[in-house]
Amino acid sequence: MHKERIRFAVSAAYVWIAMVAFEFETGHWVRLTMSAVTATLAFAAFLRFHTERALEVHR
Repeated sequence: MHKERIRFAVSAAYVWIAMVAFEFETGHWVRLTMSAVTATLAFAAFLRFHTERALEVHR
């Protein structure tokens, strides 16, 4: 009976750790994706600003 409880506790701990690892990895990919989106939008805004400013100087 005692070994069954230990086996259950170990399997429950394994399931919990697997869930936490999956959530952490998912959060990591979401954070990485959002960082890439932010960097792309910032670059596009800078490029637009730079282009408009360069056109004003040459008028």
